[in-house]
Amino acid sequence: MTREVSVIVCAYTLDRWDQLTAALRSTAEQVPAPKEVILVVDHNPELFARAQVEMSGVRVVENAGVRGLSGGRNTGLDAATGEIAAFLDDDAEADPGWLAALLAPYEDERVVATGGKVLPNWETARPLWMPDEFDWVVGCSYRGLPETEAPIRNPIGCSMSLRRQAAVDAGGFRTEVGRVGTLPAGCEETDIAIRLRRLHPGSRVTYVPTSTVRHHIMASRALWAYFRSRCFQEGRSKAILSRLEGSTASLSSERSYTIRVLPAGVLRGIGQLLHGDRGGGQRAAAIVAGLCITMFGYASAIARRGSMTEGKPTGAATRKAPCPPLSAEPLPPRRCAALRSTSTQVGRRLPGRRRDLPRSGASRSSPDSTAAPWVWSWLLCRQEVSRHGSSKPLWHRQPPRRYRLIAGVTNRPWRPI
Repeated sequence: MTREVSVIVCAYTLDRWDQLTAALRSTAEQVPAPKEVILVVDHNPELFARAQVEMSGVRVVENAGVRGLSGGRNTGLDAATGEIAAFLDDDAEADPGWLAALLAPYEDERVVATGGKVLPNWETARPLWMPDEFDWVVGCSYRGLPETEAPIRNPIGCSMSLRRQAAVDAGGFRTEVGRVGTLPAGCEETDIAIRLRRLHPGSRVTYVPTSTVRHHIMASRALWAYFRSRCFQEGRSKAILSRLEGSTASLSSERSYTIRVLPAGVLRGIGQLLHGDRGGGQRAAAIVAGLCITMFGYASAIARRGSMTEGKPTGAATRKAPCPPLSAEPLPPRRCAALRSTSTQVGRRLPGRRRDLPRSGASRSSPDSTAAPWVWSWLLCRQEVSRHGSSKPLWHRQPPRRYRLIAGVTNRPWRPI
């Protein structure tokens, strides 16, 4: 049975233009051909304009949701018209037969999603210390996944497909998780796979290793710094997912992976070291370090969540009362002068912020010109909130837009203290 499929590629930067064109070309060469190829541009007007001009045979749309991969994929789901929505990363290239193999399991009506095998295509040589068990760090299939077609908890987002209507009915991809720009977070595909199977009891997600793509791995991702950051963010993402979906479903695969796959990898590395392969010892150490860093990321997110909720009432009482609208009256001149002086003093005491403070020639008529705008908006936010009787400090979060409008710093990025 031939099924109509929409292939969706999400992109956010012009830096990957060559990889993006290769990815779109590889989707167009699939047999059978997809019904449509959709490119979702994530809040990048320059990329959107260039893609509209140079991408022939591709439907180019802008991300209509929040910035990030989850918002882009949701936009793709809304724009797609095919029965199946297949996703390919903008820096991955599909092998011939990728799409046909990815669609084959849908002959079983119980299958709600499928995932293919993702092979790394290193820009530089593969690091000697990089263990196969941690290829998920660079978005690729890793040791521990099935070698043949089999049910899995979730696919790898680089190469996956979903029943489009089922994904829409499940609410799409959560924006609380998932990658935003270069932040190496994840778990959005894990979350939607869990919700799909919960919404359709008896359904399953199938791993298809014969459906292969080659994921371009930049040189910057072959560094220990990226490995460390990705492991930490994965732990944090798993903590968020556990809060949203429960730890039983969210950590089911991780338990067997930690108990069965990783110890075997450490022993394998030690054995290789004893046989003269120095890289074996490095890989064994990387497995232990990666596990510890991931667990630390998970624990830090749990601890932060606990500290933020400690002492708060449960139930409906946790809902915040709306903040009263601000008065249109300007701040008194003395109050303006006090805030301006305080913000200047605070800004100059903080390291790395002196460049934000004009030294001379500033007009006293505009507070934001004589003080660091981000400090000014913070102080103004605190002053306005305290005026309305709030006892909760707000220096750890971004002030609402209306406060920044008063401070006159809407064009400056918020940098919390």
